[in-house]
Amino acid sequence: MKLSLGVIDIPYPEEKSTTGEVAGILEAHYGVMRVFVEEYEDKITQAVEEKMLGLIQNVKLGGPPPTDDIDFPEIEKDFREYLDRSEWEKISGKPTKAALLGISKRKKSLSYGERRPSFIDTGLYQKSMRVWTEK
Repeated sequence: MKLSLGVIDIPYPEEKSTTGEVAGILEAHYGVMRVFVEEYEDKITQAVEEKMLGLIQNVKLGGPPPTDDIDFPEIEKDFREYLDRSEWEKISGKPTKAALLGISKRKKSLSYGERRPSFIDTGLYQKSMRVWTEK
């Protein structure tokens, strides 16, 4: 079994890119998810252990074994909070230029505003993040 982190591939409105493409770029340039895994390794391990123990106990009590991939919403929540709290920036010491300028595409036209966390522009990348197992 393999634990995977990724995003649901969704097109960005009025753009020619998808969350999958953006996630690939962010990972190649910044290692956003890699840094998250390194920083949260113990918490991720604990979440996986607890989920597996629960599944084993369920089977021991006569429940069916899981047939589908297993998801981990608690790890997804931790990732979203990691971005909200600008933890990547604190670890790397270098926020993105767009974050410093407050660039946001959440409005119809590109706008500049208050400083925002890196990697949260439209919020779609953050919201589409998923953690699951694969056989």
